[in-house]
Amino acid sequence: MKRIILGVLVLVATGTLVAADLYRWVDENGKVEYRDTPPPSSAKNVEQRRIGANLPPVKLYTHPGCGEPCVEAKKLLAGRKVPFQEIAVLEEEDLEELQKVTGASRVPVLMVGSDATHGFSTGEYNGALDAAGFPRAGGKP
Repeated sequence: MKRIILGVLVLVATGTLVAADLYRWVDENGKVEYRDTPPPSSAKNVEQRRIGANLPPVKLYTHPGCGEPCVEAKKLLAGRKVPFQEIAVLEEEDLEELQKVTGASRVPVLMVGSDATHGFSTGEYNGALDAAGFPRAGGKP
């Protein structure tokens, strides 16, 4: 897993990841759709986003004793294939960094760029990743 993350980080740093357009719209039934192809003419509230080129870094602060919330947070990120850096809060200096960067003293904390999401909530994590432009499995953010 670390090799995969390192490989993605190298690609991002060298600019070899290809950016793509992603479209978001509401269909005639009120359902929100995300696709990499333009929407039909009947679509409402169409948004076009450029993804892949300028995605913010993602960090997940964890602790071995965190249990299910940390496991679920990592599972969600892996399921969405989001490259992330896991920072295990093991020592006093790690806790000081966590408090300085996130304002929190409990884990998990998801950092997407400079935005922190405290605790674990599937909806909040997906919302933070969607807002940053990370695609969901199947191409939907």
